[in-house]
Amino acid sequence: MKDERQETRDEGRETRDESLEAIETLAKVINQEEGATTNEKLTLKTFVGGDALQYSIVKKMVVFTMFVVLLALIYTGNTYVGQQKEKEIDSLRRVLQEEQYKALTQSSVLLGESSLTQIEELLKQNGDSALTTSDTPPIIVK
Repeated sequence: MKDERQETRDEGRETRDESLEAIETLAKVINQEEGATTNEKLTLKTFVGGDALQYSIVKKMVVFTMFVVLLALIYTGNTYVGQQKEKEIDSLRRVLQEEQYKALTQSSVLLGESSLTQIEELLKQNGDSALTTSDTPPIIVK
């Protein structure tokens, strides 16, 4: 158990060391590009404190950074709109399915009510119609 904790601590230290090395490398690159234009060197304190924003390489990267942020905002907004459209399509599909079931039910009810025997029963119940089913068979003319 103690060995695992020790390994975890060592990994954390390695990660911090790598991060510091990366910042120091960035500082070296910026200091090389700046050359003699500034008297100060980029250190961890100036980087974290915000003084690094005064260097020309950072000033050049501002436009690119804003462009990347704009693209990220557009991507996020587009994803949100796409999800909203997807939800709307799903709800419309459910409504369409329900309407199709209603139409099928209604057509089967109408089909049952429009059969000849149903019509005859309705006419007998109302009694106000003189229509009846013919007892004589139809005559075929040749």
